Amino acid sequence: MRYGEESHLRSMLFTSGESNDAIISMTKRWIAAKGAVLESHRISIEIVGVYEWDLPTDEEVQQLAYLEQAGFPREMFGDGLRERALSAFMAGDVEGAERRFSWMAEHRADDILNDLAYCEMMLGKFGEAEAHLKPLRDSRLKRDEPLLCEHNYGLALYLMGQREEARAIMKNVRAGLYDGMGKRNFGDVLCMLTLEEKGARVESRNGLPIDAAVLINSSVMGDVAPEAAKSELADRYPKEHAGWLGWIGAGHESSGDEAR
Repeated sequence: MRYGEESHLRSMLFTSGESNDAIISMTKRWIAAKGAVLESHRISIEIVGVYEWDLPTDEEVQQLAYLEQAGFPREMFGDGLRERALSAFMAGDVEGAERRFSWMAEHRADDILNDLAYCEMMLGKFGEAEAHLKPLRDSRLKRDEPLLCEHNYGLALYLMGQREEARAIMKNVRAGLYDGMGKRNFGDVLCMLTLEEKGARVESRNGLPIDAAVLINSSVMGDVAPEAAKSELADRYPKEHAGWLGWIGAGHESSGDEAR
């Protein structure tokens, strides 16, 4: 009692890892143990309920980290969003990878649009892929791999049926692969897309270098003769090229002006 009026105090006890019954039982034991002290102060306690809520998952924590551009400890919350998306992709879960990349692009585009478009092309979403790749052209976002972004944009156009424009883009990409001293203007990548079934779809090829993918796809587009493509692959990758030759002949389309 205070000033002749009864006061009520609502208290909350936070705990984790216990069942509701265990929490109620624990609280009742505490009330019983402190009964004399509580009574001397005219305090009574009533348990009105136990409420639960789900803690955020590690992925949800990493989503928050992505939004805040913060680095949360991997030891506590696992891989970041991009690493999770790449792991899903490499495990064959293209839809799971696309879902994560799409969430990232929606909240902070950053440099994730090329990865998102890659997944979209594999899933047959060619228009969506083209729309996500187009802003990367002449953009700071493609500064790390401009040739890769141009290559993928050319693929998206080809898959949409805009084949002459796609061939022109791929020709420019081929011209920019090496500088005047023969030094390559591109880095290493995890995988590349190759056209299949005369440009009806794409496949992802692990470990395929950018220049090899450009040459193979240029051949499928009909802009480089198959034998010329095979010869150049053999010159640049004498040990690896044999495993790539089937990707040239399987989808070749003649454009009438092949480079021989």
